[in-house]
Amino acid sequence: MNPQDRDEKIQKWNNLCAALAIVKEQEMKLRKEIVEYVTEGKHSCKMNLGFGYGLDAENTLNYKIDDPEDKLLSLVEWLKQNNEPEVFKQKWEFNESNYKKVSPTVKAYVDELISCKPGSPKLTFIQPKEG
Repeated sequence: MNPQDRDEKIQKWNNLCAALAIVKEQEMKLRKEIVEYVTEGKHSCKMNLGFGYGLDAENTLNYKIDDPEDKLLSLVEWLKQNNEPEVFKQKWEFNESNYKKVSPTVKAYVDELISCKPGSPKLTFIQPKEG
């Protein structure tokens, strides 16, 4: 790729990123309005639009576990002891910075537990600072 082609591709990519940000914002605004209209304050609703078309709308809730006093672990243990259903799922996340600090023996063990595959490439256009 010659420098002129490179610069044109970078400019085209940057323009598309800017347009995408605008479209994403507009899409989210319309989606919220449509879901509010279709659900009429309910959690979820399906709407028939005719000719086989329809909408399936849902007001979602995002939950974050905030447990500064380890109450969650006590509750999970209590649920198990009392044969109650689990209400939380444990989610393990790999900590690469800590992985780099452990001994080779621990790394070998961890390597058996994880898999690594390429993800999507990241690219950020940096605008010159104003001022």
